[in-house]
Amino acid sequence: MVYGKGNITKHKGRWLVRLQVDGVRRSAYAASKREAQAILREWQKQALLDGGLPSAAKRTLADLAQAWLESADIRESTRVWYADILQRYVLPTLGKARLDGITPERIEALYRKLTPATAQKVHRVLRRAFSVALRWRWLTANPFDRVSRPRHRPRKPILWTAAQVKAFVAAAQPYPLLVLLVTTGLRLGEALALRWRDVELGGVALQVRESAQQVKGRWVFTEPKTAAGMRTVLLPAPAREALKRLRAANPTANEGDLLFESKRRKGQPLGYTAAHKQLQAACAAAGLPKLRIHDLRHIHASLLLCSRDFASASSSHSKKTPDARTQRLNARITPTGLIARLSPALKRQANGLDVRERAG
Repeated sequence: MVYGKGNITKHKGRWLVRLQVDGVRRSAYAASKREAQAILREWQKQALLDGGLPSAAKRTLADLAQAWLESADIRESTRVWYADILQRYVLPTLGKARLDGITPERIEALYRKLTPATAQKVHRVLRRAFSVALRWRWLTANPFDRVSRPRHRPRKPILWTAAQVKAFVAAAQPYPLLVLLVTTGLRLGEALALRWRDVELGGVALQVRESAQQVKGRWVFTEPKTAAGMRTVLLPAPAREALKRLRAANPTANEGDLLFESKRRKGQPLGYTAAHKQLQAACAAAGLPKLRIHDLRHIHASLLLCSRDFASASSSHSKKTPDARTQRLNARITPTGLIARLSPALKRQANGLDVRERAG
């Protein structure tokens, strides 16, 4: 059954789609006749189901961005990140464009002006925004259904041998945060949110309850996104010793005090810049190349995967099997992309590092 009066005509090298239902008119351009026919069918189907056409009412992409970000049920840090992506890369070019005038061609033209990594971020944000516009009936069709996700090849994660990790741990003795990160695989935000009450069993384990993030210059503490994120982490010997030294240096610390507190701002976590400076100092002292804080998590995961007893090694992180996303990440840790194909020599080196809780 067809609903509404519609037609398709060729206009200035493009295909113009028109549909009128109960006095409400809609029009859009398509690159091909087949695409135009698909748009018309979608409009007619939507009109039949809803009893009329949704009206964009001349709303622009800037209008959508504002309404979506104000109403979205997301973390504040995520809201700030989405807003930054839109303000920097999208709104200067397409902010004033009407929603019903944003075509796959215009979106892909925007992507071509960006780096592959940035284009992928923009695609992620815009696709979510336009799915909301469709749900709100601001649009009859989502142009992102006909836009391919930009291709981006992530940089090869850094992989260290066990000897390099041992050298790093030795050089990082003045920086307990770094020792904890590389030997447990905690995220930086999880480590910065730790308080002394989270140290359990006499310093043998940590309870991860929160994550700290800096949003617009202020620190925000949030619970992990999933239940699996709240977990108990067993501490290997280097991490236990690092926390003992940290406690000895702060004998008057209360149970509610942060483990890694800013020296300049009491009660607030150690800043990202300070943590980065510690990392570069430790790398220089160990004779290792510079890297990012998050690379320590990748390095730790690679050593666990190379161990002969993966189940007991990973049990200190979570009682659950790693999810699909984590497995995809772990699969990229080595240059070959498959941990199982590491050379026997490298596996022996990895197994030589004591990153697991051992009996006795």
